[in-house]
Amino acid sequence: MGVMSIAMIAPIPTLTPTKSRIRMMGTTAIMTMITIASKLLFTVPDDVEYNLRNTLAGVSGLRGVASYSVPRFWLGDKNTNSESEQVLGIIHIVATRGSDLDDVKERTRAFLLSHGVDAVVQVENIGDASCWCRGNSGRSPNPSRFS
Repeated sequence: MGVMSIAMIAPIPTLTPTKSRIRMMGTTAIMTMITIASKLLFTVPDDVEYNLRNTLAGVSGLRGVASYSVPRFWLGDKNTNSESEQVLGIIHIVATRGSDLDDVKERTRAFLLSHGVDAVVQVENIGDASCWCRGNSGRSPNPSRFS
């Protein structure tokens, strides 16, 4: 009695995909791809971009900041304490001659945080030829270069 024959096992029903199931799976896949692509391409909504432009204009006016380059911003996951998504990013700051790099970094980061942007701030001296972004020319970049 310990041996069970194969005939006693119920057959597994096969699911044949219907047109509506295929459409639903296709729509779901497309929406997932759009969501992932927007995060990978660093896209932000228009209202967030407008606020970022104003914030970046303020970064240029901070003491010790000669210019900034390669600003990249994107939306993080929604914060549990609020309904808005957190703006994350990275920015490269070129400091004026004689400025304390740590001080410039701390002031820039505090300024960005006060405007709702949590960014990694990299600071280089003006004229540093080893800059990875090649934006260390001592001038502010075109503000439309960020996404």
